Amino acid sequence: MSIFTMKSWITTAFISVALLASTSLATAQECGFDDERALDVPVSDIIDERDPLIGNPDSDVVMIEFFDPNCPHCRTLHPIVKEVVEEYQDRIRYYAKPFPLWDFSHPQVEAMLIAARADLYYEMIDLQMENPQDGGIPIEDLASMAAELGFSEDRFLEVLEQGPLQGRVRELRRQGRQAGVSSTPTLTINGQVVNGQSRSTECISQLLDEALEG
Repeated sequence: MSIFTMKSWITTAFISVALLASTSLATAQECGFDDERALDVPVSDIIDERDPLIGNPDSDVVMIEFFDPNCPHCRTLHPIVKEVVEEYQDRIRYYAKPFPLWDFSHPQVEAMLIAARADLYYEMIDLQMENPQDGGIPIEDLASMAAELGFSEDRFLEVLEQGPLQGRVRELRRQGRQAGVSSTPTLTINGQVVNGQSRSTECISQLLDEALEG
């Protein structure tokens, strides 16, 4: 190898390493919270014993996801958050809080709340996220999903049609609005809103690590 070729190779290698370092730094800097958004109320005002929990109930690190089951961006985020929660569930508290944007989402949220009575809240969310329909999932299909989880399809359909949980659905909507939520998904860690560019497995994990070290 000539001296000139060796110098070119070294220069190219140096530039490649520098670019890699710069890219890694930029990626790391993208992981953060939205400087212009935060929950307007304390986390303790948003969650109570009615909210199904995944994780360590004694943890000081609380991750809350406000979502609508018919929001396409929520469906994109769903498997990412699910993976992170599976990894961190021994160290954090995680709550998925419905924030229905459309009237046709209300029966789906009711179905989640009915499922919660049998500790199958998150399983019902999974089924809905995996089987979206334009204009919302019809209640007959929600009852079929419930049957997959072991419920009586007829009884589940009867409860949905009677609507005893409609007030709770409206309350969840009000809670989100009072907290300053205006869109979905809104993902928060200890009251801080994760910015849109940071809704990745790597970034959410990094932010949780920082909160756990905090």
